[in-house]
Amino acid sequence: MSSITILFGTETGNSESASKELESALHHAGYRAKVTELSAYPAATLPTTALLLIVTSTYGKGDTPANAEKMLRHLETHPELSALRYGVCALGDSTYQHFAQCGRDYDRVLAECGANRV
Repeated sequence: MSSITILFGTETGNSESASKELESALHHAGYRAKVTELSAYPAATLPTTALLLIVTSTYGKGDTPANAEKMLRHLETHPELSALRYGVCALGDSTYQHFAQCGRDYDRVLAECGANRV
């Protein structure tokens, strides 16, 4: 069975906590999953990542968390990711105008790279 990579972007720790809960639930369901901070994951390994789940918050006025900026910039160079399957969980406060913007940005750019949303 392939491993599921869960990457999180957070300013306050909420996305990290949600990622760890997701990892635990996946383990209990019989899957192999590993949580890593977005800034710590080597972007060069994305083309060989079997399944990627991104859990990220948005803060301020639609801003990307600091630990999620580097990966987003890398993806905006549009590397070939047609073999990658991915999902995005975007956290935020729906009272803000740019609710869940970082997650929307990740979803958009991954699709532009040819990745397949699951």
